[in-house]
Amino acid sequence: MGHDWNRVDPASQSDRTGLQQRSQHVKHNWRSCLAQVGRKIAAFERSVGIGRIYYLLFQSERGWQLALWISVILNVNLAILNMLPIPVLDGGHIVLAIIESIRRRPVNMRVLEVVQTSCAVVIIGYMLYITFFDVQDLPFVRKKLDQFEAPSPAKHTQKP
Repeated sequence: MGHDWNRVDPASQSDRTGLQQRSQHVKHNWRSCLAQVGRKIAAFERSVGIGRIYYLLFQSERGWQLALWISVILNVNLAILNMLPIPVLDGGHIVLAIIESIRRRPVNMRVLEVVQTSCAVVIIGYMLYITFFDVQDLPFVRKKLDQFEAPSPAKHTQKP
């Protein structure tokens, strides 16, 4: 999320340790999430198209290596996001288990139900928000939007 795959080169990653690479990806994901909220990220302005990325990778003679590398990066980033302590994600379940083990009793089911439902609604809303802006970059949608956004010829009147 938020990666510019045209600038990523696996060969430049080889001189760093795995921990340094993961640390960089966690920081990059965090900055991407913050930027998306503020609408400052370039990836929001164009369609990412993972199928297009794989197609372009296989144009290279090292296509399989690059496709495998990107698949690993995507899976690691997904695992990191899944471990966030949000109640409907795995990280939230771990936090809930820790809270229950410290309290030595289960969490109130009504509170748990409200928290998990609200977090699920927020996550689904966020996905719809991203999809809404991503779909606008499809060619047939962009053409219609450009027709609406076309500036009308402004009448310039000069005052003496």
